[in-house]
Amino acid sequence: MTNDPSPMVREELLSGIAGFVAIYETQFISLAQQMLEDEALSNQLAGSPQKMNNSRNVSVDRLKSVTGSPYTRDGYMSQASSNGVYGSSDSLDASSPNCSSPSAPSYFSYSANASTIKRVASSNASLGIVNVYNTMWRTLLQLAVDPFHSVNQLAGIIINLLKNKASASSGLRSANISISSPERNNTSSASSHSTARNMTASETTSVDKMVDTEFFQWSCKMFEKSVMTEFCNKKSTNADLEHEKQNMYADNVKVKVKALQEHLQAPYTPIETEVFANKMNTLPSILRFHPYDIRLAVADNDSISLWDWEAGVKLNRFYNHSSKTCKITGMEYLNPQEAEKSLLAIATDDGSVRIWRDFSSKYSQLELVTAWQAIPDTSFIKMTTNSPGMVMEWQQNSTSLFFSGACKFIRLYDTNSELKVMDLPTGSDGCVTSLLNDSQNISLVMASCSDGSVRIFDTRQAPSSSRICSFKHSSWVINCQTLKGDGNTVVSACRGGEVKFWDLRNRECIGGLSVGSGLRSMTIHKQAELIACGVSEQMISIYNTAGDATSYIKYHEGFMGQRVAKVSCLSFHPHLVRLASGNVDGMVSVFMMSDKSK
Repeated sequence: MTNDPSPMVREELLSGIAGFVAIYETQFISLAQQMLEDEALSNQLAGSPQKMNNSRNVSVDRLKSVTGSPYTRDGYMSQASSNGVYGSSDSLDASSPNCSSPSAPSYFSYSANASTIKRVASSNASLGIVNVYNTMWRTLLQLAVDPFHSVNQLAGIIINLLKNKASASSGLRSANISISSPERNNTSSASSHSTARNMTASETTSVDKMVDTEFFQWSCKMFEKSVMTEFCNKKSTNADLEHEKQNMYADNVKVKVKALQEHLQAPYTPIETEVFANKMNTLPSILRFHPYDIRLAVADNDSISLWDWEAGVKLNRFYNHSSKTCKITGMEYLNPQEAEKSLLAIATDDGSVRIWRDFSSKYSQLELVTAWQAIPDTSFIKMTTNSPGMVMEWQQNSTSLFFSGACKFIRLYDTNSELKVMDLPTGSDGCVTSLLNDSQNISLVMASCSDGSVRIFDTRQAPSSSRICSFKHSSWVINCQTLKGDGNTVVSACRGGEVKFWDLRNRECIGGLSVGSGLRSMTIHKQAELIACGVSEQMISIYNTAGDATSYIKYHEGFMGQRVAKVSCLSFHPHLVRLASGNVDGMVSVFMMSDKSK
């Protein structure tokens, strides 16, 4: 339940845990005391790196052997443990301004240097007993780093309250196991007695009284409302909503009609006119055009910038509020047909996904709609370099989200019901680098892998027999997409420069082309049937499906030419013939067909 997609479910889980903790508070205070003792011991051993490493290795191995390693790759739990059990000795004030921010909890103390993160586990042998208290405690630690802010705040309140009660009741028993000088022991003892005398009101409050989700009160109000009254109110507003939708869909049709005229010229017309260029301070990793608006979303490590690519104006920039050690690896527009009400889903390499609303303008109130741990951090494969993190795919017709990456499965979520549907085992020794669920073949999921394979899965089959076919490249596959029509032609590209066309019906290669070694990025315009490839020679080459090169965008091509550095990412507009490129020097550009062809 800690990874349930619904934050409401996780909040109610915390409410239940709070009631359990209130009944068996003594046992949980004992766990908190043991954690405080280990923290005090580790702090005193900090001056001796050899002793610290020995103590850490023994305690971590002991805890891993019985708890399944609660530590996360980005160091959330262990990093917080070095400051106390997820915080300082002061109680967490739920009304503070920091608690309203959708960022990491205020009781975390982050370090700018990941190498300074301390990993501390309990060395007490009683923690080696697998029981319900340890399970609840481990669940609290996991929820304290939940991507949704209200969930991690509630977990932080429970943990800090237990820690404060433990330190006050025991007088920080870690002073008794100190190996430092007698003078330091005396100081610690005096500080402990002072802490015990100055217990605040929150330390004497029951845990369950401090955790209130208000779900029960909300449910009562909903059932008290008259059904007919609600029906009449909705009926009176339906006319305005219908008129608004008609205008919105009319604007969407205009974009599609304009795009159809460009699609006829695109296979034989060079794309070389730069209509937008801007230098960013960070490396752009993902680019996404809005299908029906003039917005271009640019993601770097932990922030997203929204640009008006026609006027060249920055509309907004906001942070994803993930860990400093995490980076954004996936970005998709949800419900893009409603331009002003569309959502933006952001996936990070720690396995979490956040969905934002009202992100288009800096004057709008940014809102985190929901967030959850799509893939547990412990499921990721340990990779030294080039890890794709977590990749994401959105299917508008079925309102489904697909997740995979440096793991051994593809996970499918239904966003309407907020439930996990299934896990499809990839059967690959490598990681998944991209996902595709085409609207023409909605039951098929296609995954490109780092072992050089492209694997096709049928979600109608049982997970164990869902893989129906696979295609092979000579090296790491960068991307795979389908062409227009019936969706039976798949185009994939690998780092070796091979671009191949596959027929899903006959399950064979029906063509291909070579774009040169050092292929860094590849994207396809499905309707215009164009393939754009960014290679390491600081050049973007664009081909049609016949294999003919229609245009090249090179570095310093002429005195007034574009300055194209090594390409980091490429993206076509879903409808218009516009190509966005992000470069390693921070430059983001948008190209269109040359004016002389129109």
